[in-house]
Amino acid sequence: MKTLISWQTLKYFAIIYLAVTGINVLLAVLDGGFDILSQLSFKSLLFNIIASVLITLLWLTHQKKAVGTNT
Repeated sequence: MKTLISWQTLKYFAIIYLAVTGINVLLAVLDGGFDILSQLSFKSLLFNIIASVLITLLWLTHQKKAVGTNT
């Protein structure tokens, strides 16, 4: 089955996404802590973390299926 992007690309996207989210958290903490973060930026940060975890889980699920199919 043809996919729009390869699973390898999706894996690298998830890694970069997690790294950028981690850097944003670090910069926010260094800038004055979580109390300075507004509610909107906290929701955005939470969304980024959830999205990156879901992308990673999707890739890992594909890897498990690929191991069993001998492709």
